[in-house]
Amino acid sequence: MAAKWDRAGAGASFELVHRHHGCATGFASAIYQLSQAGVQSSRGDVMVATKRSIGPTGQAAFIDVETTGLSPYNDEIVQLSVVRFRFCRETGEILETEANYTGFNEPTRGIPAGATQVHGISDKDVLGHRLDTVLIESVVQPAEFMIAHNAPFDRAFLISQFAWALEKPWKCSMRHVDWQARGHRSRSLQKLLLAHGITVARAHRADSDVDAALQLLNCDAGNGLRYFYEVMLHRPLVRPKAPIHSTAGLHASRQVSS
Repeated sequence: MAAKWDRAGAGASFELVHRHHGCATGFASAIYQLSQAGVQSSRGDVMVATKRSIGPTGQAAFIDVETTGLSPYNDEIVQLSVVRFRFCRETGEILETEANYTGFNEPTRGIPAGATQVHGISDKDVLGHRLDTVLIESVVQPAEFMIAHNAPFDRAFLISQFAWALEKPWKCSMRHVDWQARGHRSRSLQKLLLAHGITVARAHRADSDVDAALQLLNCDAGNGLRYFYEVMLHRPLVRPKAPIHSTAGLHASRQVSS
């Protein structure tokens, strides 16, 4: 069955093909791959996946934040978008959306003009808005792991506000797919989207970027697999690394000096 996903107000929609019958049988190879890679917790221990502990489908959450600048110590989140989705372990196919949240957040100081120029979010847009932490937690808690494009950046901004951001494993769609081996010189989300013919309603807006990134990860990577399969099998990031700037694919809003 095909599930049409049309995010209200996001100006972007796409179809996720839902084929549980393709996941319900013959996912032993995915189990083997996962057991070889291991699932690493935030404490650093590795748990081996087995047929008893893992089903043919799983849930993960893709998240993106837009901010007032680059520093998680001095800058603040102005928009957060997260989508929890179900995926097939056998192929990495993204099957359907389980839950989502998008919200603005008014920072304690005004949004710098340079940041607004990039992501288009102004002081007027965020006036009086606060992130719904309870709703956000309800979206992410069932997820096995979090994903972001340049995950260390997003994680660094989130861990001071959300315990789950510190506790959950994180994977990175920028680092955990070998884009160069697939012929892409840049790991920039916008350039990868362009190369795959994916249109973004509003580039550098958290909701549009999440929608488009999921479309990208659901693209055919060959051999009947999706790009998400490579992300799924990759070991989680253990520690956040220093943000990588525009040459490696940082969101343009993350290139604004504080």
